[in-house]
Amino acid sequence: MTRLRSTSSLPAFPAKARAELEEKNGPLVKEGVEVLEKAIQLKPNDFETMAYLNLMYRQKADLEADASARAADLKQAENWVDKALALKKAGGS
Repeated sequence: MTRLRSTSSLPAFPAKARAELEEKNGPLVKEGVEVLEKAIQLKPNDFETMAYLNLMYRQKADLEADASARAADLKQAENWVDKALALKKAGGS
């Protein structure tokens, strides 16, 4: 199965759309990341938590106005998906 490695080449949302999305979803995304980070501390080898962290960091990247912050979030997302796939390949949970 082939997986796309990077989405950093995708353009950011237009400023107005991004601001509206951030206002509406920003607190939920922040809370989601915080809860999942806590969950991974409690159960470090949980595949599903890693996969959801990947998705939440991608959502967070969509909310970023700053290109470097967006790139950092996308890198973090890739790190989580890589960890999840490595764990799955090794036969983890």
